[in-house]
Amino acid sequence: MVNQFYTAKNDIVFKAVMVRNERVLRRLLEVILEIDIDEIILLDKEILPSRLMGKNRIVDLLVKTGNKMINVELNASKKYYHNYRNASYLFGIYNDAIDRSEEYETLAEKEFIGINLSYEMRKKALMEEVFYLQSKDRNRFIENFKIIEFNVDKIEKNWYTLSELEKEKYKYIMMLDLEEEKLSEFCRGDEVMEEFRKEVKRINKDERYSFFLSEEEDAEKLRKTEELIRKRKEEKREQRREQKRKLQEQKIEELEKQLNNSVKKLIELNVDVNDISKTLDIPVSKVEYIAKNTRTN
Repeated sequence: MVNQFYTAKNDIVFKAVMVRNERVLRRLLEVILEIDIDEIILLDKEILPSRLMGKNRIVDLLVKTGNKMINVELNASKKYYHNYRNASYLFGIYNDAIDRSEEYETLAEKEFIGINLSYEMRKKALMEEVFYLQSKDRNRFIENFKIIEFNVDKIEKNWYTLSELEKEKYKYIMMLDLEEEKLSEFCRGDEVMEEFRKEVKRINKDERYSFFLSEEEDAEKLRKTEELIRKRKEEKREQRREQKRKLQEQKIEELEKQLNNSVKKLIELNVDVNDISKTLDIPVSKVEYIAKNTRTN
């Protein structure tokens, strides 16, 4: 039996690699943010609630470098609610900085950045997009808050059409979901990427991770199965609704046909249109319309 190889698209592998190998994490952030990073401080990933009844939130990675607070989230399967969840993480980090009794002027000097590495996004999503808090006229509400989202599937799909400059930037994202053989070939010649490959391989062989990796995979399979079942149920409900609609249309059409025939017969018997209208409980205008068509035919 061939053992499953878990790529860094797996949440556990991703976090384990980035936490254990600062050089890989630093290089990933440097190419994404296009800056040089001298020091990285990994912070507690638990964002404490600001209110007594608030909810604790656990982020994937929370990093401080210089004046930047960076939250990195890996979305293996992007859902509509991830935007709300990931934004709440960054808002929570922003709020936590205020709660630490810093002056607002000091807070303004900090930069709060959310990085979303997302798979299975909607087809029209861009390869890379930056979001700010701003008006319709693009006037920034605050200058120190932004979210950068990467459509990893689109990067992979367009890889061979990218410029060398783009490839240099995106290769550290591209490597996240490569299988063992492709990963070895892709990382060859880059020291940092080689470290990443070795770390991923080590984690796959580490028995301490194997249970959690397989458990997460089972949970993902279960989620996808439940999603497929829901989809099929909805399709069946839609089919039943469509069948019901067609039956109703057929009944209405049949009743309309019967009504027209009744009007035509009464007209042929020279019954007055007003009497027909009262008898069949339909507008005089409808009786006259049918009568006109009857004479024309």
